[in-house]
Amino acid sequence: MRAKLSPTFTSGKIKGMFPLIQECSENLKKCIRSETQKHNGSVEMKDLLVRYTTDVIGTCAFGVNCNSLNDPNAEFHRMGREIFRSSVSNILRFLLTSIFPKLAAYLTFKGLFSKQTEFFTTLMDKTIKYRKENNVQRNDFVQLMMNILDEETTGESFNQEILTAQAFLFFLAGLDNVANNVCYCLHYIAVDPDLQNRVHKEISTVLENHEGKLTYESLGKMDIVSRVVDEGLRMFTPAGVLMRKLTDDRYIIPGTDIKLKKGTGIMIPTHCLHYDEEYFPNPKKFDPDRFTEEEKAKRHPYSYLPFGEGPRFCIASRFAQLEMRLCLAELIRTFEFSVAPETDLTLQQDPRAFGPTPKKGFWLRATERA
Repeated sequence: MRAKLSPTFTSGKIKGMFPLIQECSENLKKCIRSETQKHNGSVEMKDLLVRYTTDVIGTCAFGVNCNSLNDPNAEFHRMGREIFRSSVSNILRFLLTSIFPKLAAYLTFKGLFSKQTEFFTTLMDKTIKYRKENNVQRNDFVQLMMNILDEETTGESFNQEILTAQAFLFFLAGLDNVANNVCYCLHYIAVDPDLQNRVHKEISTVLENHEGKLTYESLGKMDIVSRVVDEGLRMFTPAGVLMRKLTDDRYIIPGTDIKLKKGTGIMIPTHCLHYDEEYFPNPKKFDPDRFTEEEKAKRHPYSYLPFGEGPRFCIASRFAQLEMRLCLAELIRTFEFSVAPETDLTLQQDPRAFGPTPKKGFWLRATERA
């Protein structure tokens, strides 16, 4: 499956999706302007960025215009909110599917998330049928997977049901995680005017050399923007723990004589690695300069694992990073962010949330640049 899907996330394929993501970024900026007028210059960024990521995934993974930014009650957005809603039933569902996969296999995913399964299955069926009947071609994830489906001769290793599952996984993994990281980055940029000036200056300088246009190529030249995203992922990594399985009998825990058996379940605490002072001095400080090439060369390559590593490395990591960097660059070039009266400077975390999420949201003041 990974061998078939990995080519859909090459640089060339992702570049083809760039205009789709950029269109969503333009809609996000319009919504920020509207929200600041309602709240005397303040805006709660989390809700808007979840709607932004919903629209990005909708257009890139499912090939549909979700319209979540313009309509907070859009069906696609409501499905996303339901999946990530903090409730006992949802927590039990995720525990069953992640920690007790054998038990979950008897219950089936459809039984655990019946409403969402029906919605996404119907959506994908309609999308594929429409494209085939009308010969529609699009630079998105659905089209790339449809191409794989057309090339599949056996119908066993890749079929429409699997296609739908992959698109849904894309939605599940990229919704809250991307929105949260952009929010945290904006928060630290807002409370640090010097950092914000550095980021804005880099964006302006790069765009001057690219005819004022934010393109796939010009975004790739924005080193500080990329480092800000990396530091956000270090401090608030979406996957606090990676779950793996030992593949042979040769592993001995360092510093001990304990030899682990093949097939042993392993939990790797990425959050602890990212806050280990051996690798990241003063780890509670937001410092994008940790990710200069010089600093990265000093560390063990597996001390930083926001997307995992090895055979199960997140194949959509480049897409997620592009989405976050583009969003951040578009917002900083357009708005100056600062602390709002509603801003929670302590970023007190919500213990009921699935990922790192402040209890009081991400309130900031956004002022349009001249």
